Amino acid sequence: MTNKILIDGWNVAWKIDDIRESIPEDLPKARTKLNSRVKSFFSGKKSQFKIIYDGKSGMRSEENYVRGIDIQFSKDPEKADHLIIKFLRSQHSARQWTVITSDRTLSAHARSLGASVISSETFIEKLAVDHGEIPTHYKHNPQLNGEEIKFWMEQFHADKKKEGDP
Repeated sequence: MTNKILIDGWNVAWKIDDIRESIPEDLPKARTKLNSRVKSFFSGKKSQFKIIYDGKSGMRSEENYVRGIDIQFSKDPEKADHLIIKFLRSQHSARQWTVITSDRTLSAHARSLGASVISSETFIEKLAVDHGEIPTHYKHNPQLNGEEIKFWMEQFHADKKKEGDP
C-alpha cells in the first residue's frame, strides 16, 4: 500500500457489519463511523488519504471539513467511481496512489492508470486488526462432531488409497 490512499467510501462501508446496519436509516451516522475508523487507522502514519462517496446534487456536509479527513461527494449523475478515476487522471503520477475498492470495473480502470488496488475486504481486515478486533472470517470456528470427523477422515483416507493403488 502506498502512502496515498483513495477510498471508495460506500464500497467499503457496505462491507462492515455495524456500518452497513446504519446505512439505510442514517447515512451521516454511517459515514461518520467509517470516517472515524479510517482517520484512527491513519493517525500517526505519514499517509495522505481521501474518501470519496456517491452523493446527490446539492449535497453539502460539514463532514467535508472534518480536520484531517479529505472527503468528497460525487454529484448526480456522476458516481464516486468516476470521481476517483478523474482524480487519478489529474495526478502527476497515479502510481503514487492506492485505491481501496472491491468494484471490479473501478479496480481495472485504476490499475490501467498505474494505481495500486487493495480490496475493501483486505482493508477492512487491516482496520479490524488496528482496532484490536479479530477479523470476521477468523471468528468462525466450526466444531465437527464425531460423525463428521469420521466422514472426512474416510474421504482423506480414500484419496490416499487411490493414489497408492497400482
